[in-house]
Amino acid sequence: MNRRPTESLFPSIGVVRLIVRNFGKSPERITKKLENTGIQFEELDNPDLVMWVSGFLALLHNIAEMEGDEWFLELPLLWSDGAQGDFGLAIRSAPNFATALNLMDEFTHTRWPMAVVRKHSTAQSQRLVLQSMMHIDERIWQTITSIIALNSATMARATMGHLASKTTLEFEGRRPRSAGRLEALLGTKVTWRNSETALVVPNSLLSQVSPLSDPTNLSTAIHGLRGRSALLAGAGSLTVRTHQCLSLVIEGRIDGRETAGRLGLSLRTLERGLADEKTSFSQILDQSLKSRLEARLKGERISGEALAHHLGYQDATSLYRSVRRWYGMPLSELRAKLNS
Repeated sequence: MNRRPTESLFPSIGVVRLIVRNFGKSPERITKKLENTGIQFEELDNPDLVMWVSGFLALLHNIAEMEGDEWFLELPLLWSDGAQGDFGLAIRSAPNFATALNLMDEFTHTRWPMAVVRKHSTAQSQRLVLQSMMHIDERIWQTITSIIALNSATMARATMGHLASKTTLEFEGRRPRSAGRLEALLGTKVTWRNSETALVVPNSLLSQVSPLSDPTNLSTAIHGLRGRSALLAGAGSLTVRTHQCLSLVIEGRIDGRETAGRLGLSLRTLERGLADEKTSFSQILDQSLKSRLEARLKGERISGEALAHHLGYQDATSLYRSVRRWYGMPLSELRAKLNS
């Protein structure tokens, strides 16, 4: 299997809204949970909303800090059949569990792009190993693996019924305080402190026919998953990763050298990589600054001096020159146009 990009879009924006709305009953609490995610409270209902993996990890960190590490156990919708989209539909519609495992191997990243599944076959079993594709704090990784395990258990019960209890889930790390509740929900054998996280399925179960097998639904779901996979692969480009890095800057700006450092690159490598993709850091920075400018110009009036400070300019005059270069009009005219 090809390795997936270590930074990409988080495709399940509905999951983001579900988590945020469930654990944020006021604008103030929701805003606190969205800190460092790159998303503002006012954007949550935007149908075109996107979030990056790094933003999703920040969201999980914020919720754990505010609600405790067991928060996901209070949100069963998170691992329900309905929350899985095309991924869940494909698994449920597969003709047997062997096919379902192959689909998990190929498409888990379309739901969880920070992870990759690798399938290993032995004489006794099929072993699906879940690995992180980027550095993730142990605490957050355990939350992610627990949610994915609950997803897998739900889909296994849909395709195998009571035979799903014959599978085994092996977790990395210590046994958490919530292990008893988690194990009861999983309904299968669970072990902790393993060297890797894995779902182990005896070969005797592979031919088990799913009661929900449906070739038409399976074909439709796989078509959707392949489209999403292509979208995620494209989002791994250096151009998009640079856009993502700049989108997390709330006040002021960062230059090319700092951006390269945040991406784990040298400035020279960043410049060469962007040139290969027919763009440059200055072009991407301009696009980022324009987006932030337009967002601040809409609604409540803000002075040119305050805007300049927000965007990292030395003074308002420098900002005015940039606005004329970008839009061919003065700031006052652009403000009026955006609010008309």
